[in-house]
Amino acid sequence: MTLQEQEIQQKQHKIAGNIKELFENNMSVFDMDIPENDHRASAIEIHRVMQETLDILKKEIDKGTYDQF
Repeated sequence: MTLQEQEIQQKQHKIAGNIKELFENNMSVFDMDIPENDHRASAIEIHRVMQETLDILKKEIDKGTYDQF
């Protein structure tokens, strides 16, 4: 197992928690900003934007943007 694999095993729970917290914070903002908010529609849209952002990040990784981070 590589050092990176060992590190991610230790950090996986924290990373997942951070992502969920970001999602839930955005859900709260939508709830405050939109009268009679459709929670499912908001969740779908927030997830879509988060996934698009992760896809962009993956392309940057593949391009080598973080090779010398």
